[in-house]
Amino acid sequence: MCSMFLPKRKRDPRKARRHKAWITFDHDVRSFECQVFDVSAYGAKLAADIDVVVGTSFRLSVAPDSLVRKPCEVVWRRGRQIGVKFIGERLPAASSSRGKS
Repeated sequence: MCSMFLPKRKRDPRKARRHKAWITFDHDVRSFECQVFDVSAYGAKLAADIDVVVGTSFRLSVAPDSLVRKPCEVVWRRGRQIGVKFIGERLPAASSSRGKS
């Protein structure tokens, strides 16, 4: 189907970030550091400078030994960059005191 016939979906606001996170897979046995570039309630853009193949799904955490890990599914790849969508419940919207621009 041609994209011009599909309804336009408003993109969820993304928050620019520059912090470390960890990609975990193989039943939480292997964990690799990555960089979070931006994040929304539905997904994130990551950069992973690792020499292992990152599969189509993994879990993402903000600390290497964190018990809280968000399930992710890879939706695109460009070199070392990876776009993921969060699986399951979306992340809570960040509260902001700023008005809409």
